[in-house]
Amino acid sequence: MGGQPVGRLNCLLERLKKFDNQVHEIESQIVAWHRVNGNSRKLAKMPGIGSVTANAMAASLGDARSEDINLTL
Repeated sequence: MGGQPVGRLNCLLERLKKFDNQVHEIESQIVAWHRVNGNSRKLAKMPGIGSVTANAMAASLGDARSEDINLTL
């Protein structure tokens, strides 16, 4: 019975390591997409906007030239 808490902690630790690896893989994909996306790179030039936020904004806004919308930033 004394080994159960340690075993559970080790199991949780392994799950956290796998999750951490998945996060790093996703971050690498985001940075790669950021490097080839002009809109994302332009947005990232704004103070306080990094590649992750710039990617999210670029993906949300899309190509504003292709749609009939008015944006006020």
